[in-house]
Amino acid sequence: KLQPKISSLPKTIPIIYMALALLSATHLVVYGFPDLFFGNIFRLGGIFLLWHLMIFALLTVQLKIKHSYVYFTVLILLSLSCFFILPNQAGRIIGTLGESNSLAVTVNFIFLIALNLTPVKNKLIKAFILIIALTIVLFSQSVSGILAFSMQLLLIFLVRKVKIPVLLSICVCLLIIIPALIYPFLEKPKFYEDRAKIWSVCFNAGLQKPFLGHGFGNTDKAMDVFSRQNKNVLNFQKVD
Repeated sequence: KLQPKISSLPKTIPIIYMALALLSATHLVVYGFPDLFFGNIFRLGGIFLLWHLMIFALLTVQLKIKHSYVYFTVLILLSLSCFFILPNQAGRIIGTLGESNSLAVTVNFIFLIALNLTPVKNKLIKAFILIIALTIVLFSQSVSGILAFSMQLLLIFLVRKVKIPVLLSICVCLLIIIPALIYPFLEKPKFYEDRAKIWSVCFNAGLQKPFLGHGFGNTDKAMDVFSRQNKNVLNFQKVD
């Protein structure tokens, strides 16, 4: 039985919760866009999802699963769902997450926990965890997911095999990530998904409303307005 003890949480947590609840409620009153509550049709990342995640985090704050087989089972179920649930229009697997990048992120998160909780002597289980996670991430065709998976493997290798301190290993991984952030500004311009343009428009739009923002689920509308104002037109239907 889970009984979250609010008093045992750090004092900053209730403040953050109250700030998020107030901000999201303010957005509902001030903006009131159709996509605001549920989010757009692709991500459904609106206020409804935010409130669910906040409640879920509060209810599970004392839940500690220390058995690797639980995470291993989740990976197997996710892999099976990728076979039974049809891929999206781009041919990328989505599993039960409904979106390829979300699937890759979830697998990356579960993979690292499952690998760390599995005893060293169970090398076969560790190999299965690695193979299943790698297969899902590759077939999701998520570039960010593949990069994150590679960084996790590199971090594990540096810490456990090379015996480099954790902080130094993290710095090495960050140095490798930096070129990935610079690449969109160096690649040839694309008609769709030009990330350099998207990031530039996002930055300028954020500067216009740095505190209140443009409203949950209203990203694509705000970007459309500011891209046209700056004559940096984005070719998209939904950008989030």
